[in-house]
Amino acid sequence: MSFLTTILVFVATFGVLITFHEYGHFWAARRMGIKVLRFSVGFGKPFYTWHDARGTEFAITPLPLGGYVKMLDQRDCDLEQYANEANCSVKQIESQEFTAKSVWARIFVVAAGPVANLLLAILVLWGVYLGGERGLAPVIEQVAPQSMAAEAGLEAGQEIVEVDGSETPTRRALQLQLFKRLGESGTLLLSVRYPDSDLVYQSEIELNNWLKGEAEPDVLGALGLQMYRPHIELVLSAVEENSPGDQAGLRIGDELLRVDGQQIVSWTELVSYIQARPAVGIDLEYRREGQTRITVVVPQSVPNEQGEDIGRVGIAPSMGKWPEHMIREYRYSPVEALQAGVSRTWELSVLTVNAVKKMLFGQMSPKNMAGPITIAQVANDSASAGWLSWLNLLALLSISLGIMNLLPIPMLDGGHLLYFVVEIFKGSPVSERVQIIGQQLGLFVLIGVFVLVMVNDIARL
Repeated sequence: MSFLTTILVFVATFGVLITFHEYGHFWAARRMGIKVLRFSVGFGKPFYTWHDARGTEFAITPLPLGGYVKMLDQRDCDLEQYANEANCSVKQIESQEFTAKSVWARIFVVAAGPVANLLLAILVLWGVYLGGERGLAPVIEQVAPQSMAAEAGLEAGQEIVEVDGSETPTRRALQLQLFKRLGESGTLLLSVRYPDSDLVYQSEIELNNWLKGEAEPDVLGALGLQMYRPHIELVLSAVEENSPGDQAGLRIGDELLRVDGQQIVSWTELVSYIQARPAVGIDLEYRREGQTRITVVVPQSVPNEQGEDIGRVGIAPSMGKWPEHMIREYRYSPVEALQAGVSRTWELSVLTVNAVKKMLFGQMSPKNMAGPITIAQVANDSASAGWLSWLNLLALLSISLGIMNLLPIPMLDGGHLLYFVVEIFKGSPVSERVQIIGQQLGLFVLIGVFVLVMVNDIARL
């Protein structure tokens, strides 16, 4: 997709998340009888506004990285002046003012934003599960010698059916359960079975600060596991336009046979051979429509992640088909889909909370945090992969936004909720001086987090 499309997908993704979050505050404020002055999606000078029958201004602004609902509040509004402008009495206005409401009403209004994000996730996942669910069976293809998995007795061909007592019917479920153990020590309990057998065997792996502080951890690779994948055929499924392969006359459907006279054993071997020869001509023998041909390909020289020049031809192989027994399909009734959506939202919420806790205690690397650039890229990739992929990402981001806003940091919803809890026990509101100090501290923390995620994003680029 183009850069413009990436921006549009990002704006659409964040627009949905922000609108739902702020609508939660808006809806709750209206139910509590609080006057809402403005509902803004984004920050900055509005480029489009309108008013509803109750006088609330709705605004769309150019920076879609947040939003706000401005309510009538005596701390930043002259009630007498507002009453004159509204052509009503000060007493009428006071009854619609935020701080005039009970602490429980204010808690309801502030908590409604994050709750709206969690409800959005449930709604989205409900829609996803109504269409059914597909996944790949977590079957082991290879166990690395002397790895943690090898020492635990795991073998190729086994299917991992449980992790720490939780079922893992799909590979995604397996990875989710393993992610829960990042940075931890103790026993990881795996339940496995052999093909065509109902007997389940237990294997134990001892963890010691497992992948602690690791950026972008590979949970399966760290255990020494490579999961089953179909055999890669040496038949081309794609030839990039104007690439060295295209210029050499290669076409989709060509079967690759030899390179520089040597028989090609596997696609991986061919890739390694090409990468080791940037800008060096190689003889490539292939078969097309039963006829054997030879062409000279000069791999393009491109830098890898380490900055080293490697060869690239611009061709892709055909993937073998997945065996039917390896594909798991589930169908849900509307009620079952809703239950699955609620369960998934709860599971991801707990995972998010644990991830935040582990980052604070150094068990997970803060390099795993993503900023707007990475989110835009992931949103773009998800949209390219189809609606289901994008909707799953939308649900995950909505859960993250809801949970992160509940953190007890001043300027976030969680910070306001913390003040209200103190007020309940104290019997009176937190002093204005403490709130000002809290806002300054919260702003400092948020700026620090923003700088961190931007540095992470740039490093990924």
